[in-house]
Amino acid sequence: MERGRSPKFAGKKEERPSCVFGVDIHIDRVLEASETLLVGRIGGRKFMVAFIKKWALAAWKEAPGQPEEVKILDRGWFCLRFGKKEHVEWVLSKHWSLGKRPVLFRKWTPLFDAQKEKSEEFPVWVKLMGLPIHLWTDSVFSSIGNTLGKYLEADKSYLHSHDWSAAHLMVILNPKEGLAGDILLKYRGQEFIQTLDYENLLFRCHRCKVYGHLARDCPHGHRRRRRQRKNGYKTEVKDQMKITAQKEEVQPMEAEALANI
Repeated sequence: MERGRSPKFAGKKEERPSCVFGVDIHIDRVLEASETLLVGRIGGRKFMVAFIKKWALAAWKEAPGQPEEVKILDRGWFCLRFGKKEHVEWVLSKHWSLGKRPVLFRKWTPLFDAQKEKSEEFPVWVKLMGLPIHLWTDSVFSSIGNTLGKYLEADKSYLHSHDWSAAHLMVILNPKEGLAGDILLKYRGQEFIQTLDYENLLFRCHRCKVYGHLARDCPHGHRRRRRQRKNGYKTEVKDQMKITAQKEEVQPMEAEALANI
């Protein structure tokens, strides 16, 4: 390749190189065990393998079976391998959270791609700050949750606490469709505007369309800004060179005009 030239990549699908695999017993074993594999994601951030194992052992003490293996995938996803299909079904039958961080689980398939997985809908803890005490009932929690999305459960720790400053509901939401900032509650002719706060929400970057970071923290944005600064510096240097050249052309013309007076 000549110096200064960038490599050319195939643009058409027909020009892509293809690779065909022969029969592989190891690949077949993974496919046969797909019913015992789960992929998951913890809302808000990425976690190390050791931490996920520790959390799983603590959360699933009464589970029929513990995960036998944990693998870290891309973009915050991880994979769990269980011994039996029944263990997978037990995990999927419940809702999980790490503190106030919701944990999303789904079955693994051969077509699963962590980089392309959008996971638009996922459980989120909704905080109802200052909810009137006469509205702290299961029916109210369910109605509010189903109005916002799909209601899963409420944090019942307030039943054994003196802190009734805020109620917490776990609701399945799709942030891409927009999140309400408040909700109007009505009861027996009385109206109350309840503000909503979303805890540990996986923000979606409007630059790269990926959940987990804001546009100001987008790695693609950093590269773009560095490129813009570099190009801006080059443009500034070119403009300065043009101004200098114009001045050098004007000076001989002024001298010639003075000589002709």
